[in-house]
Amino acid sequence: MKVLLLKTQATLAFVFPKNIAKLVKAGEETELLVGVKNDGESSLNVVAIKASIHLPVDHRLLVQNLTAQIFNNGSVPASAQATFPYIFAVSKFLQPGSFDLVGTIIYEIDEHPYQSTFFNGTVEVVESVGFLSIESVFLVTLGIALLVLLGLWIHGQVQNLSKVQNLFALFVWKHYDKNLEFIMCTHL
Repeated sequence: MKVLLLKTQATLAFVFPKNIAKLVKAGEETELLVGVKNDGESSLNVVAIKASIHLPVDHRLLVQNLTAQIFNNGSVPASAQATFPYIFAVSKFLQPGSFDLVGTIIYEIDEHPYQSTFFNGTVEVVESVGFLSIESVFLVTLGIALLVLLGLWIHGQVQNLSKVQNLFALFVWKHYDKNLEFIMCTHL
């Protein structure tokens, strides 16, 4: 859990409730809880929570904008605290690896809009665990194709070897058929 203090007398905290390691499965929903503590004298109204995925090597490169969660009644009275769920899913086509997740909360105090980043850190995107993955199907198909090619190559080598033996026997028969002793010795 990380806590951020804001100039507007609000304190933000976040937690991945079922995911301490911050592993995000591609194509599946991930839950993030955002806690807001209103230390001010005015009511705070949470409008929305949004997030985006960026490349860790260059934060300017946006990988994916995630869904914004809009709250119609996200009021936090003065000296109170509340928790807001944010559920997001990265694309199922996103390659596994480390990415930067930037989470932003949009809120109002006395009808003045504010925006604060509550999470700016690295998450690990992993492939969703399923019976078949694209990589496993590819590897099995590649393995079968290589075995078939190996079998065809071995079959061709055996055919060539038997042709050579047949030609050798024919050559010996045509040239030495008068000498029965030599032919009998070659076939023993």
